[in-house]
Amino acid sequence: MRKFILLLTVTLLTIPVLGQIKGVVVDDSGTPLMGVVVQDPVSGLTATTDMNGSFQLNVTEGTEIQIALLGFYSSKAKAKPDMQVVLRNKKGSASDEWKMFILANGQTAFPFSPAVGFTIGVVKRFGWYFNAMMGFGFHYRHKSIVDKNMQVHLSEYPYAETPFYSGKRSDQLLSATTGFMARLGGVPLYTYIGAGYGYKSVTYETNNHLWLAKSNGHPENDLSPFHSLCAEVGLMGDIKGFAISAGYEVMLGLGHPMEDVSCAHVIKIGIGGIFDCKRRNQ
Repeated sequence: MRKFILLLTVTLLTIPVLGQIKGVVVDDSGTPLMGVVVQDPVSGLTATTDMNGSFQLNVTEGTEIQIALLGFYSSKAKAKPDMQVVLRNKKGSASDEWKMFILANGQTAFPFSPAVGFTIGVVKRFGWYFNAMMGFGFHYRHKSIVDKNMQVHLSEYPYAETPFYSGKRSDQLLSATTGFMARLGGVPLYTYIGAGYGYKSVTYETNNHLWLAKSNGHPENDLSPFHSLCAEVGLMGDIKGFAISAGYEVMLGLGHPMEDVSCAHVIKIGIGGIFDCKRRNQ
């Protein structure tokens, strides 16, 4: 009798016990998939995922189950508690799709010279962008006759009335850049690098409403306008369709003579949207 009870106990312990296996099915970007068929091909038991990608199936842990959804590659997996299955899209992963982005930007050079503009571009694993920025107001430079100490050179002044500095200063900024973008691994984060042209102008108003530029003591060597070669680098993130960017730009002055070449530093931020485009072959 004891041998029979021992044999029965061992038999019961070795019989597979059915349990409720719970899991979730997502695509390769982590988005839950609804309507996925999860099946045990041996018993024929079947479950379908809900809108959260969740399913429940009464099978033994370790049972090989099949997972399938139209438009995705089917998959097999060993059943286990709280399992997650990733299905790969036959049309390609999220990083293989072309995306278009448009951002509104704000930037400032140092000393403070605010400007606003936009960025537009497309990106897959790699892409391109174009950016344009403009300051809040430009004043025509009549003549560079104000030196570094704000002294007016009367011999250079073409008008009869003696000018006096009014205390008003105008900082203008203009730039246009273009460059390349690249996706950083499998995360929705992109880096960009570009170059272009920049213009920076600092003018000062006189009592008779003329805007004069500042020189370095020699009126023929204007410090304004400041023409420059721009180089920039930065990052752009995709947060569920919202695009946020931050970058740094340096403006290398194209002065004349060459010893007057200087530079300006620019911080640029942007916010906008990023949208799926019609897929093209890369």
